[in-house]
Amino acid sequence: MSLLHLLAALLLTTGARHDPGRASLTVTVDSARREVVVSAGPFVIPPRQADTAAMAMDMDQSMRNGEIEAGRFPWPVSRLFRAVELEVTDSLGRPLPRRLLHHLNLINFDRRQLIYPMVERFIGFGQETEDIALPRTAGLPLAQGQRIGLYVMWDNGTGHELDGISVRLTFHWLPRNQQPPPLTVLPLIADAHEVAGGSDGFSVPPGGSVTTVAFTLPLSGHLLGATGHLHDHGLWVRLEDAETGKVIVTVEAKRDSAGRVLGMARHLLALRGEGPHLRAGHGYRLAVAYDNPTADTLREVMGFLYGAFVPDVPGDWPTLDPTDADYLRDLASLEPNRP
Repeated sequence: MSLLHLLAALLLTTGARHDPGRASLTVTVDSARREVVVSAGPFVIPPRQADTAAMAMDMDQSMRNGEIEAGRFPWPVSRLFRAVELEVTDSLGRPLPRRLLHHLNLINFDRRQLIYPMVERFIGFGQETEDIALPRTAGLPLAQGQRIGLYVMWDNGTGHELDGISVRLTFHWLPRNQQPPPLTVLPLIADAHEVAGGSDGFSVPPGGSVTTVAFTLPLSGHLLGATGHLHDHGLWVRLEDAETGKVIVTVEAKRDSAGRVLGMARHLLALRGEGPHLRAGHGYRLAVAYDNPTADTLREVMGFLYGAFVPDVPGDWPTLDPTDADYLRDLASLEPNRP
């Protein structure tokens, strides 16, 4: 990632840090409620700054482009998980607006992404993301002992420092004896500007633009559902068949009159049947549209499609290659102190 990209990323974030002596990450299991609860904090979050030098001085060694590694832990139980809820709270446990959180990612260091040869981002929340739930007939597999990392980026636009901020994620798993057996669903993530170990951000000129990127899949399966992630002034993300031009799904942004993205549409594609069938080795295309009504270039915007993917043969899911250059760059960016 270039210095210009780093400075642009810093302008969007804060120098958030753990509160020394108090910050922690805890994981609890409630078998009666079929829940895993992951809690992290408290954090001290300075206000958003334009002084990049001051922000750089405030960043500690656990940060990657303004993103804090809040902790790592072994996943506690082997189950299929269908839902997760996010809470952001103050020092008294009172709920805070989710827009304080630029984004949050949970990373599985022991499973590969479908499209990219990098570690899996299996749960992600942006400012506009609502709580996540799959149909009761489907679940995401997580295995006991898998190495999980929690990463957080804040966006404190209040104008003053916030102290004692925490996040809490509650995961709900499916009964083991559920009949018929639920489908195994894994994440499909397509990025409009994927750079292993670097910035996902790209620029949009005045007037707007449509950014496209082509890709193939290593195995076949059905797309059960789709949503997306866009920054302000984003219009939509779209999955297309690159060989026929057919639109598979378009995910629209929910925006206010100023173009601020308030949420993203969610499409369940298997209401009738199994959902679109995506084929291994076939050409697909991600398209991302932005409107830019300003006279300035929008910088470090993002465009993601998030899909719930049901592989035809779950056992054929690609594995991580420890010698792959993109994997090594990705891992190094997530482990800033790695030699």
